[in-house]
Amino acid sequence: MLASTRKFVWILLLAGVVALLATIDIHVVRVDSGAYLLWNGNEADLFVHSYHRGFRISYLTYPWVVFKQYLNAPPQLDDEQLSAAVIHVTSSGIKRYDLDLPGDALPPSLQTPFAGEIYANCRGSLCRWAGTHFEPASEEEKKKLDGLNRLVPNDIDGGADGWSKRGIGCGLHDNQFSVEVAREATLHVDVKNAQKAAYCTVSVDLVRTGQALERVWYQDGYPKRVSKAEYQLLFRMH
Repeated sequence: MLASTRKFVWILLLAGVVALLATIDIHVVRVDSGAYLLWNGNEADLFVHSYHRGFRISYLTYPWVVFKQYLNAPPQLDDEQLSAAVIHVTSSGIKRYDLDLPGDALPPSLQTPFAGEIYANCRGSLCRWAGTHFEPASEEEKKKLDGLNRLVPNDIDGGADGWSKRGIGCGLHDNQFSVEVAREATLHVDVKNAQKAAYCTVSVDLVRTGQALERVWYQDGYPKRVSKAEYQLLFRMH
């Protein structure tokens, strides 16, 4: 009788632990990001976007999720937050402009220099970078660029108006390059993929003669655990 009671107590305790592990979540965040760098001999504009992807995984299922991740089967996404910004760089310094993305709007894309201006695709319509924000292109500009048809996704190496363009994103190999954006001012881009997987870190630094290195943009795309409070703040949860 005593042995049966003891066994029953252990079963209850085990059931309680399992139930508890099933209700407490581990909060994991992964950031997928990309950027386009456009520059000439006097200035540069870095167009960046970041997708923060959130996963709420119970302690009970966490080992199984880790195993599936090892087999390249990521867990189902729970939350997502998109942000975008434009970072303007000159020999004088760095200015950042965060973009307003209403609702589920995608960030501007296909940034292309043309006649001294930078144009892009803003939710299916031609827009122009106005120095602090994007604004709709005029009818005359739309005619000159044939709507969106003259916007290009690929890199540009010293166009007719002196502007160049280069995409920055994760690849299977490390990638480093530097571009001169002004006299005695260079941007150094460093993409590291230590695990040769889908994740990487991206850093963009401003190097100026006689001055300390200044960080322009940094993104760590590797999944990481965060506290519940950090998670709720990031995804604006109440």
